[in-house]
Amino acid sequence: MNDFMELFMSAKNGDSSAMEELLHMYYPLLYKESVVNGIFDEDLLQELCLLFLKCVAKFNIYHRGKERFRLANVRCS
Repeated sequence: MNDFMELFMSAKNGDSSAMEELLHMYYPLLYKESVVNGIFDEDLLQELCLLFLKCVAKFNIYHRGKERFRLANVRCS
């Protein structure tokens, strides 16, 4: 299993340090999406971070043979 999948699975299983590392990896994207009309919205960033972590916990992962995984998205909101 690759490093990202191990990290993801740890976060999905409630490992707070793995969740923190995933959030750190995606923080630049979340920050970028928190800028609306050129203005940074700190509340929006907080909401996006919470939604991101909620989505990680709800994501379904199916094993399909050696080193092959299928991620099935679910509604996070």
